Amino acid sequence: MKIDELDKRLDNEFSSVYKTVLVDGDWGIGKTYLIKNKYKENKNKYDKVIYVSVFGVNSISEINLYIYKELHKVKGLAKKGYDSLFGGKELGVLSISIPFPEIKNTNNFMKKENKKILIIIDDIERKSNNIDINELMGLFESLSSLEKVEVILIANSEKLLPEDKSKFNNFKEKVIEKIYNIDEYSEKAESSIIKKYLNNNNELFDIVEQYFKKSNVKNLRTLKKCVDFINQNLQYIDFDKLNKNQKEELVQMEIYTVVEKINKDYMKVEEKENNSILSAFEDKSVQYIMKKYFNNVSPYYKHRIVNYLTKIYDDINIEENAKIIESIYDEINNPQIEDIEKIDPFYLSEEQLKQRVDSFNDKYMNKVDDSLNIYDWFKKLSYLYGYAEIVDLQPYLKDEDILNTMDLYIAQLDTTKGIQERYHLHWECGTESDKMKEYLKILENKISIGYYNKLFEEVKKEFNDGKYDFDKYDILLNNLMNDKEESIIRNKLYNEEFFIPNLNNELCEAEWGYAHSIWNKMRLFEVKKEFVDVVNKRLNSSSKLGKYRIESLNKQYHIDINL
Repeated sequence: MKIDELDKRLDNEFSSVYKTVLVDGDWGIGKTYLIKNKYKENKNKYDKVIYVSVFGVNSISEINLYIYKELHKVKGLAKKGYDSLFGGKELGVLSISIPFPEIKNTNNFMKKENKKILIIIDDIERKSNNIDINELMGLFESLSSLEKVEVILIANSEKLLPEDKSKFNNFKEKVIEKIYNIDEYSEKAESSIIKKYLNNNNELFDIVEQYFKKSNVKNLRTLKKCVDFINQNLQYIDFDKLNKNQKEELVQMEIYTVVEKINKDYMKVEEKENNSILSAFEDKSVQYIMKKYFNNVSPYYKHRIVNYLTKIYDDINIEENAKIIESIYDEINNPQIEDIEKIDPFYLSEEQLKQRVDSFNDKYMNKVDDSLNIYDWFKKLSYLYGYAEIVDLQPYLKDEDILNTMDLYIAQLDTTKGIQERYHLHWECGTESDKMKEYLKILENKISIGYYNKLFEEVKKEFNDGKYDFDKYDILLNNLMNDKEESIIRNKLYNEEFFIPNLNNELCEAEWGYAHSIWNKMRLFEVKKEFVDVVNKRLNSSSKLGKYRIESLNKQYHIDINL
């Protein structure tokens, strides 16, 4: 049944024929959207509409309490009296057991005052494991027995846990008077979502509608994600530079990218060898999309664009990959483009590759480009280097220039952040290069040593300036990645006596707190011989007061100086 048909059926059958119904269907098909909009509070024939989602609720008591509160609002009880008892708590906050008879006692008043209430209970399949399905169904049955209360349940029963499904099916036969099975969303809802979220971009409306239909997806949430993805890309890709056909094909590829990344059907396909030069570096979904929607016969630039769209969808270097997509269309629309950097090296002649290498040396070697971080710079280098090797141009990308540029970027590393990012360093390179793998190892080593050296010097300067902020000290110790790094830092700390303040004379609160932080941190280290040596040295040269302070720290943090 289509959602449109459900709308009409409810008008004709609920509640003139049926008083308790279930709307059952897949996620994202528009069930909740229709029901919530159809029965807004104080609309139609109801004095009150109570909507409850089971999702995120941890007990029947919370649901029971919320419904009880809403019923009593209708009943006309003083809100002040309710709030004084329950503190004005809402659903999901307070768990107080309100027995079902209390709810049923409302029945006489509802009948007397001729009040009609609609209770909608949604997301049954998403109930917490803390809620027993039998208790939940008991609540439904109690509500359905109230004479002036009508009930709509909303669920995706196929997603119920196996142990709950059979119990729920038995319950349906006993209590639910009518089940509406929904398997198709409303075309009106589809158009409404596109219009509402496409930011009044009428030019793209028909294109989105056309290609989402072709995807055969029956999920409005997926449609919303498609529209969101298109809107996001509009912030980074200049659609005005594209002609009508290119706009259409890009939107088409965006929709298919979202659909397949959500469905993940490509994960079920047995992986086969592909001779594409990018196959080792692209997302598995790319080849699946190309085969399913384009029969692998489209111009290869589409393959490239889908590859970068999947990266954007996965939130990888959005601006950079959007610029690459723009450059692909620039190549198509202006084959004689003057800026050689906008052309993928794959499409260049040998002469143009030499120009590209010269351009890279001029713009990106022996200097820092403020628009790039060290990882982006390395990706640019590695991608170009792979093609330079093919035509024997790699000698023009000199070792000394590469290493010097690395050092320049490392000197600008932000020490307020950790360096775990280096372990997520990936780059798209048309050919694998053993030389670039060597450079990557060199780069990682340089980053490690350079980062810690810079951070150490900053800690030292702050300490000498009388600043006792422990944050950088903590980063220095917490981010040690390997034995080599740890050994270097231990030696440096030892030479600086771990930046322990002078504890012999008058202390300020910041100095004493700094000392506490150091001892507290060192107790967590398995090997602390160097620290113990420094503490012993301090004890031997301390005043009586200084010795007392050091020994109190040793005792508090279990630092055994007799190791």
